[in-house]
Amino acid sequence: MKKSHRTGSAQRRDRDGEPIPKPFSSMRRLAAGTRPNKQVVTLVTAFTDAAATGAPFAFAVDTSSVTGSTFWSDWAALYQEYRVISVRATLVPRWNETQSTGIQTAAWGGYPGAIVSAFYQQASFAGIAALSQAQGAQYDNGSKMKIMRQVSAQSFNPFALEWNPTTTAPAANQRFGVQFQGTAVANAAWNTLVTHDIFYEFEVEFRAQG
Repeated sequence: MKKSHRTGSAQRRDRDGEPIPKPFSSMRRLAAGTRPNKQVVTLVTAFTDAAATGAPFAFAVDTSSVTGSTFWSDWAALYQEYRVISVRATLVPRWNETQSTGIQTAAWGGYPGAIVSAFYQQASFAGIAALSQAQGAQYDNGSKMKIMRQVSAQSFNPFALEWNPTTTAPAANQRFGVQFQGTAVANAAWNTLVTHDIFYEFEVEFRAQG
């Protein structure tokens, strides 16, 4: 009778074929003063979007914003190069929150229109028509929406595979991101009203030199 042998799962490897350290074991090595040559981390940033009279709700973020994310400077002090693997954005409406806009004080009942989201490479879409026809486009009812998520990955832009120094943002041709836009136009009654909270996460691969 043959004995069965259990094997562990294969270690993750980056696009250069090199093994990616496990996050927890890598953090223990960092604490002990032994830095792995490469490290993948997730950096999170929170953002609020306010309505502007005569304009639709619109928000876009790409990988050029990664250098402004929380804890970026800590990782940039340890590593000399990086590249962004993915951008994940979560849109959360502010339901029934009482706010004053200068014209009225009322509870926000939800965005009165559809909201469209999609991912893009290099540059965001110019307008709702182009966005709604984009690859990976999603649609939701703004007045009933609970949470809307969108993801953009490195594979959508082959130039994003290039390494960048941690002292600079990615070049324009290396960027990719996510975009949200609504169909309704804000009126004066809800000018400056904070309608949504937006959380975006950058999955970043860092690399040491020397």
